[in-house]
Amino acid sequence: MSLTTPQPDDALAAWTKIEGATPLGTYPGTLFPASFGHLVGGYAAGYYGYMWSEVLALDMLSGFHGKLMNPVDGRRYRTDILSQGGQEPPDRLVAKFLGREPNSEAFFKEVTGQR
Repeated sequence: MSLTTPQPDDALAAWTKIEGATPLGTYPGTLFPASFGHLVGGYAAGYYGYMWSEVLALDMLSGFHGKLMNPVDGRRYRTDILSQGGQEPPDRLVAKFLGREPNSEAFFKEVTGQR
């Protein structure tokens, strides 16, 4: 978002700061923003919305305790998430299903090959 304001930040400096704050860290000497086409063309917000849905999806797998076909957890997912529609904010539904606030730990395990 800092790149799409009327006075945008320097792209490489912004990326280095953002990437350095993640568990993956930063990789000096790379020019990732120069080749990441999703940052231009009006798709930036959509891309990050998509990425956040992946973070949530991977985190929600923990609610199934390693057994995706477990009927008890499947029923709980149907009751706590699917049947609620728009009755509560989505983040509240996810927290209720997980029994905690969602986090990005599962996502970082996925992208680093640890899952």
